[in-house]
Amino acid sequence: MDRVCKIHMPIHVVKTIKRLVSLRSVVKTICNVSNMTLDLFDVSFMDSPAPWFINIRIPLKMAFWKTVAQGIGIHRVSESLIADNIIYNIVNQVVIHGIPKVENFVTDEITINTPTGKVKRWSVTTLGSDLRHVLRLPQVDSRRTISNDVTEMCDVLGMHAARKSLENEFLFVMSGMADARHIKLIARMMASDLVIKGMKIRQVAQNIPPLQRAAYEQGPKQMVEYCALAEQDDGQTICGAVFMNKIMAVGTGYNLELRHRPEVKVPDRLLAHHQARPTRICQYVFSPKVDGVRYFLVFFHNRQKDKIVALVDRKFEVFLLSNENLPDAYFSGTILDGELTKLSDGKYAFLTFDCLMSCGNKSSVLRYDQRIEVAREVLFQMAVVQSETLEVVTGLPFQMGHQEPYALPISRRPEMSNCLFQVGKLPFRFVVKPLFDLKGLMHYTQHWIENLPFGVDGYVITNLYEPCYPFRMRREAIFKWKPRNEVYSENTVDFILTPRHDQVEALATKFSTHPRAKNRWSSDVPMHTVEGFRKHEGDCSLWTVMPDRKRFKFSDGTMALPQGEEPQKDKVYECRWNYKDQRWEVVRFRNKDVNQWATVVATIQNIVEDIQLQELVIKE
Repeated sequence: MDRVCKIHMPIHVVKTIKRLVSLRSVVKTICNVSNMTLDLFDVSFMDSPAPWFINIRIPLKMAFWKTVAQGIGIHRVSESLIADNIIYNIVNQVVIHGIPKVENFVTDEITINTPTGKVKRWSVTTLGSDLRHVLRLPQVDSRRTISNDVTEMCDVLGMHAARKSLENEFLFVMSGMADARHIKLIARMMASDLVIKGMKIRQVAQNIPPLQRAAYEQGPKQMVEYCALAEQDDGQTICGAVFMNKIMAVGTGYNLELRHRPEVKVPDRLLAHHQARPTRICQYVFSPKVDGVRYFLVFFHNRQKDKIVALVDRKFEVFLLSNENLPDAYFSGTILDGELTKLSDGKYAFLTFDCLMSCGNKSSVLRYDQRIEVAREVLFQMAVVQSETLEVVTGLPFQMGHQEPYALPISRRPEMSNCLFQVGKLPFRFVVKPLFDLKGLMHYTQHWIENLPFGVDGYVITNLYEPCYPFRMRREAIFKWKPRNEVYSENTVDFILTPRHDQVEALATKFSTHPRAKNRWSSDVPMHTVEGFRKHEGDCSLWTVMPDRKRFKFSDGTMALPQGEEPQKDKVYECRWNYKDQRWEVVRFRNKDVNQWATVVATIQNIVEDIQLQELVIKE
């Protein structure tokens, strides 16, 4: 009969249950570390009232037993010593619960600032780091968890987080000994090429001119090496100018040469054609306003290099689409901004009104008409990937070419705003929003605004020189105009509807007019004017959201619901202001986010000002 070594390991029941540890997972972990097989283990059932245990039966003829005996390094080894070594290795090397790379930790109670005030929390400082594992734990606040391992920060959170981690570590170590701006400059140099580099002449200074590098460190040695390699320096840097006894191009030595551009003779025929066309005399353009759902249309490659096409809404929910029959070049990073709207024939169209990125190139810093031109080019290349002609679905009642006097810009792809077209096998059609000079506002209102295949409820007037800010345009950069009805205003607000339970809080108790107050009233609309839209009696309450994402009760109003509809609690409804009855009316249910406080006040300002279309027209 073969001799066997039996190891009995009792299990603490309470600690095992609290740490959610499975005995079978412990056995599998021991097998992975020790190269033993599962048939050598005997495990108790975890629902048994008897004491829990793990038994191990190791035959003395087994290769694992002989390997441990040879590893001890003693000529004659007792069997009890071999068994003790096996138990010691299992206890000290097998990680049953926890993070393997974290060896030790220290806890401390700290105070943090939150929107509701100061709150006490526990802080854990570890010896060792596994940031990717720690961020998956539900008990960990991922917004305040960092690592001083810069390489790990770059791998897990990206290059910007790694650069910020470098700045924080430098400021912590060298606090008071160096200027913070100098430290931030060093951190940017170390993370400039999308890889963390050391502050060494062969890494950070490899793209610097030779004389600047020689002033960095080891000057004589570097100068000999540069002369041997025949490197050149034009003396444009500060150190290069000092070496060559030149004036440095900084401070008072900065010289800006203003070169006179000679006048170009314009042919009379071309000059007469240019003068006959209206020219843009202001920095604002207008476009039709469509009542649709806002989405980002994103084309990119995932980590497995798969082509992904997706719609992303305001809540950052992702809806995947088909990627067939689309060119590969645009999957290096293309983001289109637009609205998904329903057409008169019941189908859907994606009205594209901005382009944030094209083929991996950032276009959000361009002028607005240039971004529209980029969007036209992107969609044109996607639509004609298989055939050289554009598959037109429906023509629109206006033309964007030279026949249209107010169109901006004169596009290389005017057909992208003249018609509805199909791209690949995406489940909706496309059209790029047209831009027009503000002088042509009345012209388009009289000729084509009512003939579009999608619903238009007003105009959007945009600053041409404003860069793109997704979901948060400045009030000075965009103005949405809607016509006024005789009874109600078309400027609507999305409120949360709840049953009435308390009276509204006065704005004077929520906001202050003092310029240094924390909750300062910053709107151009007087506070008492907004109060006039809040004091109403009714059975329902309207709620909005403050900047800190907390709900704020805006009004108790009599709700005039559409016939046959019942209000749903805590749902978002679109409401309009009734001039005659001085109350808010529910228009329809909205499957979207509630408007924030700033949007509500801006809408009230539009209702109070009541700007007419004739006031926006620029006379020629």
